[in-house]
Order: sequence, then structure tokens, then C-alpha cells
Amino acid sequence: MTRSRFTPSTCSRCRAITLHGIVAEGLATHLDPTPLDATEEARALVAGRTTWHVTRDLEACWRTASKIRHRPAGNYADLAILATHVCTEPIPTTITRWAWAPPPRQAINEEPMF
Repeated sequence: MTRSRFTPSTCSRCRAITLHGIVAEGLATHLDPTPLDATEEARALVAGRTTWHVTRDLEACWRTASKIRHRPAGNYADLAILATHVCTEPIPTTITRWAWAPPPRQAINEEPMF
């Protein structure tokens, strides 16, 4: 996985303090500078944000499912887990909808149609 160097910046839309970097695919990315624990990382992922691990020298690498599973957030002394920045949307404090929840059941009319 390619690492990208990030620098302190501000969001051009909402003026929030962020970390700005160009990821390997050439896309500009802004990260919220608040470190996440494992629960907050799960909430961020359910909210549709990508999470990154950022070293002390501000190099960031995208967190894959295996990294999340084998090295959960909050267990690092040398790096922080950060989420992508979304203007005016803090990471939810509760999860109201799971991405993998089954659709609601439809009522079944038990009377025959004939």
C-alpha cells in the first residue's frame, strides 16, 4: 500500500482544520485531525467515511478491512487513526442504521387471490 504525505491545512468550504494530502490515485484528500478509537472508527465507516492510519511524520495509509480487524484503532502509540473530512458532519455518536441490515419484512396477505 502506498503512503501519502499529509500537511496541516484548512478546508476551503467550511474552514475547519484538516490534514491535506494527495493519495496514490492522485485525488486530494482531507482528514479530520481527531484520532479515533475502535468504536469511533466503526461509526465513521458506517457513516461512509474512509479511515487512515497516520504516522508522526504525517504519512498516511488507507486502512483495509484486514488492518482494521487485526490492528484495531486505539492500540497504537506511534500513529493515529483518522477519518476523511466531511464538512459540518461530525462522526455520529450512535449508529442508527447498519449498512448490512436486511430490508423490512413485507406484510403477507394470507387470503388466496381466487
